[in-house]
Amino acid sequence: MNPDPNPAKLNTMSSEAAAITGRLEETSLFDLCHLLLPRRGCLIIERPEALRGKVWLSTGSVLDAQVRTLVGYDAFMEIARWHVGKFQFLTRVEMPQPAIESAYSKLSLDAALYVDLWNNLSVWNISDQTPISRHGYRASKEHEVFITQDVVNAWNALHGPMPVGAVLTEVAGYEGSTRLDALNALHHLLSLGVVRPEVSLLKPTPRVVTATPASAPAAVPTPTARPTARPTSPSAPGVPPVLTATVALTKTPPPAPPSNPAVKIATPRPLHSPQPPPSPA
Repeated sequence: MNPDPNPAKLNTMSSEAAAITGRLEETSLFDLCHLLLPRRGCLIIERPEALRGKVWLSTGSVLDAQVRTLVGYDAFMEIARWHVGKFQFLTRVEMPQPAIESAYSKLSLDAALYVDLWNNLSVWNISDQTPISRHGYRASKEHEVFITQDVVNAWNALHGPMPVGAVLTEVAGYEGSTRLDALNALHHLLSLGVVRPEVSLLKPTPRVVTATPASAPAAVPTPTARPTARPTSPSAPGVPPVLTATVALTKTPPPAPPSNPAVKIATPRPLHSPQPPPSPA
């Protein structure tokens, strides 16, 4: 029996309603859509925080998508960012009217670009909950293709710092703008310094640490006398004898000054002692 080539290790269920189930950590939305496009049904993805997204597929195309208040194209962009959760593909469901006009080839390319732009937001340390505020607008010829007049009007209509997710929803709500357009514009506005993250609003709440009552200081242990090492037996191999040295701490008296020796005057001897007279014969 050949192993399942799908990296998600999908489980085919006996129920007619839940045809396929699995974990999103082992695959991606793009792989799932590529696998399930020939079929007809609804792909349901549930995140750990009780957030649910739905994608309806019908024989080679994506009909609609839904997550939170987003529907259609923008909802598919958001679901493409997910990489944690569980999914199931239901076949016996009611199919909605088509809300996504793009072919799956273009839809998947746009979703890949959307995910890449979100990953690049790490340069500014921004998430979808980061509040940002505008600091004016500087028009530029090279950015006109990315920042349309609708996006500019939508951005100028915002008041005060708002989370990135709310800003993208607000900007994409204008006619002719999508969530991908809004995210692309946000990148260029950040690079131009037009908008900035509100760092002051992101500072963590100072942690209050309660001081523990001071306890009585522990008694200092009295150092024990160290035993004097004695020379070991010379018969023990490999252990050099330990010698102890005794240092005398008594003061040595200074040497006595030399005394004047008694001078003795020797009696001078004659240089030539007289010869005794010859005795008479």
